[in-house]
Amino acid sequence: MYSSTKSIDTNLGGDYISARNQEYDSLLKLSARAFGNALMRITGEKPGIVEVLHHDVLSARLMRGILDLPIKMPYGYVIDYEFHSCPISKKTVIRNYQYAIELRSEVGVPVRPHFVSLDEKRTPIPTVELFSGVFSNPEVTYLIDINGNEVLNTINDKLDKQVELDYDDAYCLALMPFFRNEKSRKDMLNDMAYFINQIEISEELKFLVKLVQILSARALFSDDEQEEIIGVIKMGSTYIDNYEKNLIQNAIKEVALKMKELGADSDFIFECTGFKL
Repeated sequence: MYSSTKSIDTNLGGDYISARNQEYDSLLKLSARAFGNALMRITGEKPGIVEVLHHDVLSARLMRGILDLPIKMPYGYVIDYEFHSCPISKKTVIRNYQYAIELRSEVGVPVRPHFVSLDEKRTPIPTVELFSGVFSNPEVTYLIDINGNEVLNTINDKLDKQVELDYDDAYCLALMPFFRNEKSRKDMLNDMAYFINQIEISEELKFLVKLVQILSARALFSDDEQEEIIGVIKMGSTYIDNYEKNLIQNAIKEVALKMKELGADSDFIFECTGFKL
């Protein structure tokens, strides 16, 4: 797998803006669920997912009982991946250990919290005394530790040899703007759009990578830059077009059903939405 180092010399480029947390959240959760074992290798965990547990497995005793990615392993424990775009606070550390305790009571096996952070400054996680004399020692992976140039060289080599990308490479390709790179994030996204349309890759993986790239563009760039970048990413992808058409169709269906619920007749609903109930 790709190497990481604690010595950070990063160029994020002038196109970086503050991320909208909801879009970062969607980006990391979607990519992790699509590429679960690849995520595990990047974070130094031994792959072998038995089950991705339901995200609201926790009891209602906590104020927010939703986990990002709890994974049941064949080795007698659960890893609870939690994704963060900002520095991790003491409150967050305590909350996640509460989650681990609650989840253990549900599944009956030990639960290990593991943070995945987009914080390019690698702000250290604070040590927290959980109980008298018992201190937190959570695991954390900073994506900025991953060498993006090494990822790029691997992709280039496979492109030259026309070797098909596997899930690990596809996951790294999807998240490459968040790794340590010599180029700006905008340039990295443009390079990725080029690679994904040239490299040997299954249509399923191509679709997943492009979805993650689009979420990256929406999280990282201002509105006036998004249209150009997303246009490059979507190039040649009927899968993305079909996905968006389905979203639109589903939205129209929801409007039609709501109109029916409010008492509108079928002819009027069809006239307004084009959807026949």
